[in-house]
Amino acid sequence: MHRAPLAIALVTVIVADSALGRDAGRPVVLAARDSLDPARDATADGRAMLEDLAWEPVAFEVRLAAPAWPRRVTFPSPVPSGDRVNDRVTLEWFVARDASGAPVPGPAVLLLHALDGQMVATRAMAGYFAHNGIHAFAMHLPGYNSRRTAKSRPGLDSAVVLLRQAIVDARRAADAIAACPHVDGEHVGLVGTSLGGFIASVTAAIDNRFAPVFILLAGGDLENLLKQRMRDLPGLRRRMRQRGLTGSRLSRIVARVEPVRLAHRLDRRRTWLYSATRDRVVPPASARALASAARLDAEHHVWLEGNHVSVAVNLPWIVLRMTEEVRRTAASGGPPTGPEL
Repeated sequence: MHRAPLAIALVTVIVADSALGRDAGRPVVLAARDSLDPARDATADGRAMLEDLAWEPVAFEVRLAAPAWPRRVTFPSPVPSGDRVNDRVTLEWFVARDASGAPVPGPAVLLLHALDGQMVATRAMAGYFAHNGIHAFAMHLPGYNSRRTAKSRPGLDSAVVLLRQAIVDARRAADAIAACPHVDGEHVGLVGTSLGGFIASVTAAIDNRFAPVFILLAGGDLENLLKQRMRDLPGLRRRMRQRGLTGSRLSRIVARVEPVRLAHRLDRRRTWLYSATRDRVVPPASARALASAARLDAEHHVWLEGNHVSVAVNLPWIVLRMTEEVRRTAASGGPPTGPEL
């Protein structure tokens, strides 16, 4: 399959999925089962966090909507919040197709979007992956897009609950993706950008179900990152104090989703972190905290010149690099490698 520039790949997939519609013309229900199986962690703190994230593996249904662009895949959250709309996870499936528009077998990648939820960059990356023979699934995070409800702007304590839900939803998504036709379920990669990167770093560390893993513009040491934002934004600092979100209470809440606590479980041979040298949203110190905990070498922690927004000019070659690594991992055969504990 030939490569196409990122800018036109998305348009190509739009035309293919909307005009050709080669799949069945009605919704499909597929059977799936959780493969969650985290290895025991060597640290007490790691074991405590894994226990907080765990759920009892069960069989569940995956629903494939009637063909559209992109095709929608939904399944129930393994750890529901109690909000019926939010607790139905949605994936946008950018189907990998050949030149005639027919779906082709191949590996997959799950993409987690940034904080604004517009998913512009995420959908563009997904289109490129699909055009190059990789099935791409973009997940709607809790509180965004199809999962947005009146409760979508919670306080910090509730937001952390939704972040935890996003982590386990992403982990279950690997098994939902594996149930989809044409997908090589043994090889599912993971890409997270900004907010999605924080989620991806924890999700990937649970049991290394995903390989390869790409974390863009994210990091660790969330408590210090949040405190810095409070220093920069007096309004935020005031609201946090009014809600009693300071001191030990703040530490306990944020720790539930702290990537550094599990980063030692990431497979450093199959994990890449991309950071911006002048990032003020996710400062370099936060990126270094995650890289250090994950023991990433210089090849796997890539520094980009610019800030949280301007580094987007690097996206075309980053996506090309990710595409090559997903293919290489799938071609190597066998299941993803485990963590070096």
